[in-house]
Amino acid sequence: MKKKVAKKVGRKINILSKNKTYYKNNKRYCETDIETNHCAIEVKSGKGNDLKKQLDKYSLVTHKEPIGYAPYMSNGSKKYVRKYYSLFDDIKTLIKYLIQKGDGKKRKKGRK
Repeated sequence: MKKKVAKKVGRKINILSKNKTYYKNNKRYCETDIETNHCAIEVKSGKGNDLKKQLDKYSLVTHKEPIGYAPYMSNGSKKYVRKYYSLFDDIKTLIKYLIQKGDGKKRKKGRK
């Protein structure tokens, strides 16, 4: 699912890296699924267990905004995560948000 989301997001958003690993004290600390200029995105294909914990780690190692994408997460879990971080369950809404943040690609001249 991460590859599908990265492919769809990559059509309109500048992606800096996929699956970037961060280390803390020479130990693997966390891995971001998709990273843009302003955001670090965690993609969850299942129920989204430990999403908040992963986003907490992102906020410690990168100075980018941690964002979650979890289309199958339960409503109670979504409500909890949204207290702390931006969380999306629709790819179009995620892309619009990233464009708003300034991560969108510039259009080429002559295209509408």
